[in-house]
Formats: sequence, C-alpha cells, structure tokens
Amino acid sequence: MNTELIDIAEIVSQYSALKENVAALSVRSDIDYESATGLAKMIAGRIKDLSSTNVVAEKKRFYAEYKKFADIESSIKKRLEGLSGIIREKISVYVAEKEAAARKDAEERALAAAVATDDESFLDMVPEKIQATPEISGVRYATVIDFEVVDKKAIPDEYKIVDEKAIRAMVRARGMDTEIPGVRVFEKKQMRVSV
Repeated sequence: MNTELIDIAEIVSQYSALKENVAALSVRSDIDYESATGLAKMIAGRIKDLSSTNVVAEKKRFYAEYKKFADIESSIKKRLEGLSGIIREKISVYVAEKEAAARKDAEERALAAAVATDDESFLDMVPEKIQATPEISGVRYATVIDFEVVDKKAIPDEYKIVDEKAIRAMVRARGMDTEIPGVRVFEKKQMRVSV
C-alpha cells in the first residue's frame, strides 16, 4: 500500500496531456506498440495509486472533504479507464492486423515450399497460433468471448426487450383505438384520492 499521499491536482493536470496522447496514439509498428503498452501501464499505475493511497483517516475525519475527494477520485478513475480502453482497442487492432499478416506470410511460405518441392506436408506446418508482437513485461492477453448482432430479425424473442414506455406513450396518445400486435388495450378503474 502506498503510504504517502498523492497529489490529486497533479493527476488532474496530467489527465489533459494523457487524453491528447491517447487521442493521437497510432499503433502501426512494434515501437508504437511498446509505447502504447507503456502508456497503458502508466495509466494503470495512476489508477492503482488512486485506489491505494493512505488517505482513509483523512477521509473519515472530514466527510464533506471525503465526499468531494471521492467524487473527484471516481471521476478521474473513470476518465483514466476510458483512456485505457481506447489504448487497448488501438493495440488490439494492431495485434490483429500484425497476426493476420504473419499468418498470411506463413501460409504463403508453406504454399511456396509445397509447390517447389511437390510435398503437401508443408501446408500442415503453419502454426495454429502466431505471436507477431513483442512480449512486454506486465502486458498479457486473455481470450474472451464476445459477440456482435449481425441480423436483428433473426434474434430469438427471449432476447428481445419490450419497450413498455413507448407502448404506454402510444396508448395514451391513441386511447382505446391503439392497435399494436401482441398488446391488449383495456380500461380499468384507478382510485384517486383528493383532500
């Protein structure tokens, strides 16, 4: 745990410069990749500094100050995490492009060797996984499962959300004349009390 108080004002002042650096970040080479991961690690360190500072006693003694501090801290963390996400996205695109290029190169070399030697076994020599980026201490990759909707019409009904707010607005506007497939419009008595 960090035992010295960090200067929040310093981190706030650094945020603008970090935001500009992240916006201008272009990951097109191994040097850019190393620079981007270094920037991501530095931001992660600042987030950790904000989480582990020894200010608990100060926060408890001055709750109003604590609330103000916590709001600033939370705001800064969210902003830094946003910048970190932008960097991760840019790095992911670079890594995917670099690995695709390395895979294509490996496949082309295997095909050329198979054609040159008339031996198809070269085609089986393309590795399953290709590491095309340099390994950097403190940076690791995890395989995650993700999705994207490619055809909204094909999605099963149990994954669709009914927009009751929109239906209610339509019913209020049209009254009993409202016709929406799958919706029954009816009248009911509602008690109202006046004093």
